[in-house]
Amino acid sequence: MSDLLPEVYACLGMSGTFDPQVICDLLGVEAKTYRAGDLLPRGPRELDGLHYSTPPERTYDLPAHVEQILGLIRPHADRFNELRTELNLDESIHIVVWMDERSPIGLLSASTVAEIANIGASINIDLYHDEPDVTRGAESPDLTSFSADLQRAARWTHNGKEVMWPREHVEEVINTLADRGAVVLGLDLRSDGDGLTPPGLDTEVPWSAYQSGAPDVSDRVEAARTQALDAFSRLVERADLSDYLWVLVTW
Repeated sequence: MSDLLPEVYACLGMSGTFDPQVICDLLGVEAKTYRAGDLLPRGPRELDGLHYSTPPERTYDLPAHVEQILGLIRPHADRFNELRTELNLDESIHIVVWMDERSPIGLLSASTVAEIANIGASINIDLYHDEPDVTRGAESPDLTSFSADLQRAARWTHNGKEVMWPREHVEEVINTLADRGAVVLGLDLRSDGDGLTPPGLDTEVPWSAYQSGAPDVSDRVEAARTQALDAFSRLVERADLSDYLWVLVTW
């Protein structure tokens, strides 16, 4: 059995036609905000949105993260409800759990559920199992040769056969793969590394694919490394893709 506790966090998501900063100011938080008309690869964003997350924590106490979200709203519940009603906002409390053998406390009290209902929010629960033999299978990428930091930072997609990392780790991932002789086949941008596709974003945006041509295996490895690093460096020039904080790496 793994010694790692499950990793849990909770999110407040809101979407509609509104100024997200009004909600941030009301609750006294900094959150990811999105505005209708923002340029996305598929066209302008249709709705305004807000996404606030508690810091991920390795703990059994899942209800405590829900309480953190409710605790922000509770002192301002009357005004919060006025705004969501006036503006016809869609909102949810999203619970995310990453676990292997150990699972968190899953009980939400009747009073907690009633309080969530009182603010008009739905409950969205994502459970991810981190045991390789159960979730990912024999055809999934092997991360055992990666550093402990890269293994902890990795997030598996729903099919359990692809893996993504936060942007700050991608150069190290590319170089680690090339150093061990793997050909990096492509990069895809992802918005759902925390388990939720934010309002108005695509879950995945194709970004780069290896252009083969070198006849020698070692040359292909280095060509793929260079292409992947160059493609990743071009991301900084694309402000319209700044909300895609995760990169899926295929090799």
